[in-house]
Amino acid sequence: MKLVLVGVSIFLLVSAGTRGGGGDLDASIDSMDLSRNSAGGARNEADIAAIDKVWRGLKQALESNDLTRVGQFFTESSRSRYVTLYSYLGSRMADVPSTWSSITAIELTENMAMYAYVQDDPAGEHMYRVVFVRVPNKGWRIQEM
Repeated sequence: MKLVLVGVSIFLLVSAGTRGGGGDLDASIDSMDLSRNSAGGARNEADIAAIDKVWRGLKQALESNDLTRVGQFFTESSRSRYVTLYSYLGSRMADVPSTWSSITAIELTENMAMYAYVQDDPAGEHMYRVVFVRVPNKGWRIQEM
């Protein structure tokens, strides 16, 4: 099985298996040494928890077909793009999060965090990135995915 990280210049090839099985993609991602951020400091567990809360909240909003809530998880500059995108899915929007894995940190800095997630679809597994940014007085929001 071939796995492609869309949107960035990192490509992973997985020879066999699926998530939770033989060639476990999640285990490959989890084995990366992410115990320190790109500036060399220790990861901030409060930021990681806040980012995870944003991810879980987005998934719950999509599962509820709640576009107003979906928009709350994005930055102001990207909100309309993603709300419009998800609105095109209609009632199928609720099915999308069930195809997503949990997120795994790739890079963490003071005001930006890049994560990856795997999406299962009929063509196989694909890895995507999610970029979170810290918005003053609002906390972490999704800038791009």
